[in-house]
Amino acid sequence: MNFKIIFPVIGLVLLAMFLMVSALGGGGNELGTIVKYISYGVLALALAKPRFGFWASIFCMGYIDFIKRLLVLGGSFNFGDVTILLAFPPILCYCTFIGILVKKFFARDFSKKDVSLLALWFVLSMVLGIMSLGAMKNGGLAFLQSAANFVGYVPLVFIVPNLFRSDVAILKTLKTMVLLFIPIPLYAIYQKHVGFMGFEIDYLMTGYSLESRILAGQDFRYFSTLNSSQNLAKFASMFAVVALFILPRYQTQNEYFRGFGMASRITLYLLFAYAGIISGARTGVLMGMVAIPAYFILRSRLLTISSYIFGFCSFIFVVSISSYVVESKILNYWTSVIESKMPDWLDLNVNLSTLTIRFEGFSHWSNPDFWKPIGHSFSDPDYSLTFPSHDMITYFMLSFGYVPMTMILVIGGFLMLKFHHKICRREMYHKNLYLCLAIVVCILFGCLTTSNLSTYPINLILYTFIGFIIVSARSSVEERKREQELKD
Repeated sequence: MNFKIIFPVIGLVLLAMFLMVSALGGGGNELGTIVKYISYGVLALALAKPRFGFWASIFCMGYIDFIKRLLVLGGSFNFGDVTILLAFPPILCYCTFIGILVKKFFARDFSKKDVSLLALWFVLSMVLGIMSLGAMKNGGLAFLQSAANFVGYVPLVFIVPNLFRSDVAILKTLKTMVLLFIPIPLYAIYQKHVGFMGFEIDYLMTGYSLESRILAGQDFRYFSTLNSSQNLAKFASMFAVVALFILPRYQTQNEYFRGFGMASRITLYLLFAYAGIISGARTGVLMGMVAIPAYFILRSRLLTISSYIFGFCSFIFVVSISSYVVESKILNYWTSVIESKMPDWLDLNVNLSTLTIRFEGFSHWSNPDFWKPIGHSFSDPDYSLTFPSHDMITYFMLSFGYVPMTMILVIGGFLMLKFHHKICRREMYHKNLYLCLAIVVCILFGCLTTSNLSTYPINLILYTFIGFIIVSARSSVEERKREQELKD
């Protein structure tokens, strides 16, 4: 008799029985208790198997809010059940991060590249952590949530390059992500043409969802398995671009990748893009529209420089006309004109009147009281009421002032200039790199109208794709060196 196998099996069975009795007999939300125990197991596995932790994070990106909705089927449902699932993704990310660090420490496998990635993680965490301090005025819980959203997924810039080493690995990961997320646009279409399920209505009635506003008379929007219609639009639009531009095939000396055929890529693009459109949110659709030209523009030095100049001039133009737009309410007039010529199901997409709120934030830039060297956070706790804003650029300028923001822009601009210089010199030339860059660019573009850096799962996507860029850049340089050595 093999006791080495029997005793562990008996132990697992007893543990499963204990967890079942605790979940079903302990009162409260039974499903919530089961999910809590599963979460503990997933976190432990993420520490032991970081690759599993990464894929668990990717799965949560698309489906954790749907799991949260299912908890209403388990009986009593309260904010504690919601809090567990809200805290799970950033904790999972850090468990994966710690798991890699521990393995490298005991294997003594730290390289100069790892040190540079840790430095990048530290600098980004410090900067974003400081940005989250503005939430302290709303209480400790609000600060913790803000800190988790700003800093919780930054470790991915270290995690991804340590789990994936080549462009082929990144391409396979992107393909898997597209396939994994196909149910999201399909379920959005189901919601539009069939309606919400009963448990989803019950979940909205708890008030723990952003989309509970639907029950308060707000416009009816579809959000699939995600936590809001805005995030559905952003998520679907970005993965529509990924599905469209992922390479159909790619081969190196040691690896081979086979992607989607042309018909499959177009079909997937239309599926994801349609889900983004029917969500009724405009920012996400615009992000997808920006990502497509960005994919081509970033491959040309002249077009890249021209796009930066155009973007800067456009920002100055928006600031200069913002006061007029807010005071005249001209967007209300154009909304009525456009809606009269569009089908009813596109009313939310062409509703320009809500952009007035965005212009209101930019209108503060012409107010002398807006400009402070270290911001309003410490001198005026009610500055958000004095200067209401809906974009991250205005929010950061209000919170921290023009001195820190200028330093961040100068340092960030220098790093971006250096990076673009390498791209234009073709030291990095894989199309995969430009696809990942296009996704990052469209997320940063979205910061003009919404808080992408602190919105889950958009922030998780951002740092994941930054990690992809690092891997692709290194892989391209190393492959070019190998090719040069073979020629010599």
